[in-house]
Amino acid sequence: MSAGRAELHAQARIIENADQRVRQSAIIAAGYHQRFAFVNDNVAQVIINAQKRTKHSGLGGTEELPDDRTDWDTYLRWFNSLGCPQATIDDVVDHIVHAATVAGIDHVGIGSDFDGVPALPLDLQTAESLPRVSERLQQRGMSDDDIEKILGGNFMRAFEAIENARKA
Repeated sequence: MSAGRAELHAQARIIENADQRVRQSAIIAAGYHQRFAFVNDNVAQVIINAQKRTKHSGLGGTEELPDDRTDWDTYLRWFNSLGCPQATIDDVVDHIVHAATVAGIDHVGIGSDFDGVPALPLDLQTAESLPRVSERLQQRGMSDDDIEKILGGNFMRAFEAIENARKA
């Protein structure tokens, strides 16, 4: 096997292993729709504390977290009862910048999957608002090339490498 081909196979294995780690630790990565992802520490804390609340029955235990995959309406009522603060577009940009700082700009991507979540950040309710994210990233000093990577370039690069490795 050539060195280039071996490297592509290694990259595909790394992505496959990362997939397993992402699913195990409920971290958001490009291409994965996870149950919980918080762009705001205050929202995360409300959810974490809610999972520790004592049941009202007086029998002990903790409040059950409704399963959003099987009963969305119950989950939504539960979520709305928590009084979570609403994240902002600036929280999203903070999250992206942090991910780029930790993982490197070549390993960060965002998408426009705006369904299946109980709340969306202010000023980022639909994919139509994504240019605002680009503007904020530019204001933070991020280059147009890096923004392009985040908005799909990294996804295309990674999946092209996977497809090429698959064909090899």
